[in-house]
Amino acid sequence: MPFVIQDMQSNLYLKHDGSRDDHPFDDVETADKAEQFTSREHACYAAYWYADMRRQWRVIDRDTGERFVKDGGRFKVEE
Repeated sequence: MPFVIQDMQSNLYLKHDGSRDDHPFDDVETADKAEQFTSREHACYAAYWYADMRRQWRVIDRDTGERFVKDGGRFKVEE
């Protein structure tokens, strides 16, 4: 099950840039080009700890279409 991280305002996705920086991601236009995470937990962890904290992120399950958004310190199903 591939999971991707998407910016909720711009609808751009995150792709790891290969660095070990605090925010090691670049914006890409499509989910196909985005970093593919093998678990929801890993994608949520990356979105919470490594993505730009000033932006609002959603994690998308590409198999089911289910979407998860940050709610405090956790990610919940987007309504």
